[in-house]
Amino acid sequence: MKIQRSQKAVLRLYFKSIQFLNVVYISTIANSNFSKPFAKIGWYMSKTIESQFYEYFSYCLNIIKIDFQKLRYLLFIRWNMKIYTSLQKQNLPLCVALGYFDGVHKGHRKVISKTLKYKSLGLIPSVLTFTENPRATLSGTPENRITDNIEKQNILENMGTEILYMVDFRTICNLTAEEFIKNVLKDTLNAKCVICGFNYHFGKNGTADASMLKKICSNYEIKTKIIRPVLYKRRPISSTRIRHALLHNDEFDAKKMLNL
Repeated sequence: MKIQRSQKAVLRLYFKSIQFLNVVYISTIANSNFSKPFAKIGWYMSKTIESQFYEYFSYCLNIIKIDFQKLRYLLFIRWNMKIYTSLQKQNLPLCVALGYFDGVHKGHRKVISKTLKYKSLGLIPSVLTFTENPRATLSGTPENRITDNIEKQNILENMGTEILYMVDFRTICNLTAEEFIKNVLKDTLNAKCVICGFNYHFGKNGTADASMLKKICSNYEIKTKIIRPVLYKRRPISSTRIRHALLHNDEFDAKKMLNL
């Protein structure tokens, strides 16, 4: 890979500016609407010290018009997924997949993988999910899980999720639809885009659906993408179908829907 003299000058100038930019980032970049390269540097500078070399190198390559994303995957350079167990305020711009995602079946994967497409716009692929099934929590009935939380975390990380909020559903279950979007998605998670499935419900008692999510989010300048169902044998794949198949020892259909 040949780098021209002007590109080398950019690299030298950038590396001399690292300390200054770290200070500037804390006070300005995290909360700004800068162009894509500056949105990316905000993300890169938030990483751990151990991986800073690759992060700075990535930003430099972005300046000199070299696609580091492909190079990153070719070199198997990965960041560890950051996990939050409470709704901590986020300054970085997120693209958030919403759902419980039990089993992380093919339909779930379509929702989650959509967040990765927004990385090129400077948004961090993220997931907001819960430590327990919302329906089981509200009804007080035992939960029959397909995957436990550790398995779910591993699958999400392997898919490319970089920030995971896995929180107690009881902390938000009494919020109205408007409160959830404003207080959680906008003010806490700093979501610029949200992705959900066609049958997504939220708000107190699950009274709001995906179309309501899109309508309210537009008032807060949050882009919304609603993903159509993934079909198996002409019916939408769901965690309920998979549990039913497992209950009746239909491992073949269960594995097909789980993408195993």
